[in-house]
Order: sequence, then C-alpha cells, then structure tokens
Amino acid sequence: MPNPLHFGVCVGINRYPEFRDLKFARRDAEAFHDWLISPGGGGLPSGNAKLVVVDDADMPEGTLREDGVPSQSQILDEIKKWIDTIEAHLSLNIGDWEKTRLYVFVSGHGIAPTGNSVALLAADSSPSVPGNHLDSGRLRDFFQETQSFREVVVFADCCRERVSGIDAAFLPWLKSGKNRGEVSYLVGCGAEYGGLAFEPSGEPELNRGHFTGALLQALKGAALASGETAITGYNLKRFLEKRVKEIASDNGVNQKAYIDGGGGEIVFTNEETAATEFEITIRFPAAYSGEAFLLDGSFNEVDRKNVTEPSWTVSLKKGLYLVSDENETKFANGGQFMVVGEKKEIHV
Repeated sequence: MPNPLHFGVCVGINRYPEFRDLKFARRDAEAFHDWLISPGGGGLPSGNAKLVVVDDADMPEGTLREDGVPSQSQILDEIKKWIDTIEAHLSLNIGDWEKTRLYVFVSGHGIAPTGNSVALLAADSSPSVPGNHLDSGRLRDFFQETQSFREVVVFADCCRERVSGIDAAFLPWLKSGKNRGEVSYLVGCGAEYGGLAFEPSGEPELNRGHFTGALLQALKGAALASGETAITGYNLKRFLEKRVKEIASDNGVNQKAYIDGGGGEIVFTNEETAATEFEITIRFPAAYSGEAFLLDGSFNEVDRKNVTEPSWTVSLKKGLYLVSDENETKFANGGQFMVVGEKKEIHV
C-alpha cells in the first residue's frame, strides 16, 4: 500500500577515523532502505527515503576525525529536511497529520546516554568527542513536543554501552509546540542497556547485523503468529527479543534486543497484505518418509503430513516457518524457512 506521507532516513557507517571499522552497517542501512521503498514493505515513494552512506574511498586511511562522514550535522540535516517537508504540507493540509510517519534507521557504533535511549556515534565522533551522536531519547522528546509526525519509528543496530559523563546530544532545531494530538513513538535497538550489538563473521555481501537481519525477517511477515493479521509493536517486540537472541547464540555471542513503545498503534502491515497466501513446495531428501509437521514462527502447528513422496505443497502467509518431526530429523537449515511474498520451493 503506497504511503506518500511516510518518510525515512537510513544511516549506515562502516568506517570511523577513530573507532574500529565495521563490516555490515552500510549493508544494514541499504537493506532497510530497500524494505522502506518496497510496495510490499514500507510502501514509501523512492523520493521519500534518504539513504545516508559513504563509499570507503570517501574515508581513506588517515582521514581526520573532524573530516569523518557522515557527520552528526549531515545526519541531522537529512532528518530536518523531512521535518520541513511535512510541515509545509501540513500548513495547507492539516487533516493529513493522522497519516504521517517518520522512520529513522541507524547502524554503526553506539552508546547509551540514558537507560531508555540509544545513540548512534557519527563518523566525526571519537572516544574524546562522543557528543557527536544522534540520540533516540532526544528525538522522542522533540517530536512529542513539535508533533510534526503522528508516528515516529526509530530502529538502531548499535551497541548501548554505558559511558560515564556523557549527556545526550541536544538537537539544534527550534521547538514550536503544537496541539495536533498524541504522537506514537517506537524505538527498537539491537542491545539492552549496557549491552553489545554484534555482526556475524563472514563476507559483507552475505551478511548483516544480527538485529537488522531479525528486523527484516519480522517486517516481512515472520513476526506474525497464527491468527494475527498485522505486524505491530506488540508482535515485533515478541519476535525480535526471541529471534535476535537465537541468531546471536548461533554465532556464539549473547545479545538481546530492546523494543519500547508503539504497542498496537503503529501498524507495519495491513490485514489485506498479511492475509495473502503463497504456494510453497517443501522438498524432502529422496530417502525421507514419515510424519512431518509444519510450525509457524511462534511454534504453533500449521499443518502436518505423512510424507510418502519427496514434495509437500502448502499455501502459507508471509512469515517464518519450521519443518520438524517426532524423530528430530536434522533437516537443512534446521528446517527453518521464510515466506516473503512469492511462490517458492524450499529444500529441507
């Protein structure tokens, strides 16, 4: 469903002059940007989503901290452009406020200035200049007062390390309080307070951060349990807290996602989209036989079959699924697969 009054800024920072480089932050931002502008995803017009990343060539070895890009001011400028855009629209169409939403996605090094916030360190930050950051708590306070957008969604694939003596950076924008209504705000981040957000080992073109990987699975339907028709803050929180922990464990680390706000008010898919079913053919090893059962992402049984032939065709909604049996057969990929919105063959 097109969402012309939804806007987004996606920031991914791989290289820092005074912090170690990251592998997947840029890819995280690109992947979320792709979801934002997908008709089956965020539904934003391509011109409504700004991708803020730089090539490695723009940050060669020896770059000074103050020349690091994207800088704090550059990131803030991109968000401010959407504030100015929506305010200009609302000045003539105030009835459209209920339809407005802002997404801010960030991936890179991060800290936690407070217990209920996460801050992306910009490329022009350093251990001695950690104040060059974007703090989710400051964004929440600003938008709750100015009410530029009806809904504000912040996702951050960042660490939330506690750094003593650091205050959340103020936003350099004029606050003009309004009385348009209550603002719904959701923040989701890749670590609990004081925790770390990890990247898997491997090649950048094949991987992304644990949190971003789980987030995209959730938004593409995996967060839906049996009988649910929309992805909201409620089932997003339920899925991410479980799935991020699983992905991290598979990579030998401990990581727990943190989701706050949104509840059932912020909806990422509507009933029509969530209800669509797709033909999925599950192919078993040639020698396999027995009773197999199919579970959804919440481990509720969807179907079962006495397998006497190497294939099983089912109609499934978007989401995460698991093939298993009473013999605990070791299926490929643990029997897990995703339905993302197309006819597909799955080999287990």
